[in-house]
Amino acid sequence: TGTKNMPILQTLLRGSGAATLSSIATSKLHGSSTNKIKQVKATVKSVINNGILTGDLQWMKRSMTNEVGGKILYDEDEDGWSTLLLAVSFGCSRTMLKVLIEAGSQVTERVIREAAITNQTRSLSYLLRHTFYDAGTMDLSLCSNDVRNIIQSAIERQQAEETKMRKEAGHFASC
Repeated sequence: TGTKNMPILQTLLRGSGAATLSSIATSKLHGSSTNKIKQVKATVKSVINNGILTGDLQWMKRSMTNEVGGKILYDEDEDGWSTLLLAVSFGCSRTMLKVLIEAGSQVTERVIREAAITNQTRSLSYLLRHTFYDAGTMDLSLCSNDVRNIIQSAIERQQAEETKMRKEAGHFASC
């Protein structure tokens, strides 16, 4: 199966426009008169099809350095998935994630959860270095031991950084 309850083919067609056509046909078939299909910008489709799905790092680096690249990061596909969330859901390399993050993609709780539930330990470890993990936001009993250990290490690292900042702030205030 594909992502969550979505069939693999529909998952692979994400952002291509074919999924949108399929959704319109399905809504007409079932008599739904509300057409709330989100149109995906051509630039987002291009990033999904030419960068994320193919894993083409060179293409992605070039597209992220042009003037349109940064704006793409804040756009979403037809299901509301960000480019970084899509990259994680398709199992892209840490290098691809790095390109997206360096270009401005935000590491959200949803991105962290996707990496955790799909057991992408290397990606999860990398992503947690670029965000604050709020302990208790995810049911760790559903995760593998490796994922739990990575998240616990992130929590401990965050606590150590906070302690260090408080100590340094006290030093600064006393000067």
